[in-house]
Amino acid sequence: MKERIGEYFIGIQMLSLEHIEKIMEYQSDNPGLKFGEIAIKLGYLDQRDVDEYLDMDKE
Repeated sequence: MKERIGEYFIGIQMLSLEHIEKIMEYQSDNPGLKFGEIAIKLGYLDQRDVDEYLDMDKE
């Protein structure tokens, strides 16, 4: 099983703990949105980054 999305992007130094905190805050106010969607919306990641993470299970 792959690691959680936040842990993955911290591990490859594309997100910081501060980014994770802001994403989680946003998500608590908008529970219908997924972590990756919020990271894109806030400009921390782009769609390609999230898609590559999601595709890791398919390899």
